Amino acid sequence: FTWLDFGQAAAQAEALATAMARRVPAAADGLDARADALAADLATLDARAGEVGAMLGGMTLVATHPRYQYLARAYGLEIVSLEWDAGAMPSPSDWDALAALVEETGAGGLIWEAAPPAEALARAERLGLAQAVFPPLAHAPAEGDFFSAMAASLDALAALGEGPGG
Repeated sequence: FTWLDFGQAAAQAEALATAMARRVPAAADGLDARADALAADLATLDARAGEVGAMLGGMTLVATHPRYQYLARAYGLEIVSLEWDAGAMPSPSDWDALAALVEETGAGGLIWEAAPPAEALARAERLGLAQAVFPPLAHAPAEGDFFSAMAASLDALAALGEGPGG
């Protein structure tokens, strides 16, 4: 999930492009232009994530799964994680753990790895949590591409600052 730090992802992409050009010279044709376009797209996401991090500074967030460490580190977010199944209804003990974590940390937002059942959204809202679905994209997005999916996820994350029902 290193790609959730868009600056780090750009550095990794640059290193890969350099290695590809060196190891497969026939592939080097056009590689620079594609690498530059990728770097520009990642820089746009990096800037937006920086804005979101600044907006949410001081707010503790709970993630339903430990996928967001690189995002948190890069953009100054305070994220504590649970171990919930993506897209599933949490168990009663899961809800108890969330309630305890909210009480302990004062968390104001919940990041879902995948869209949960409507009942789960309602229950989390009753806990006073603003919510966002932020798929970390370990697989290709169902719609659009990586960049449009990440931009939508960053917008959803920014909305956490508006409070429950944001």
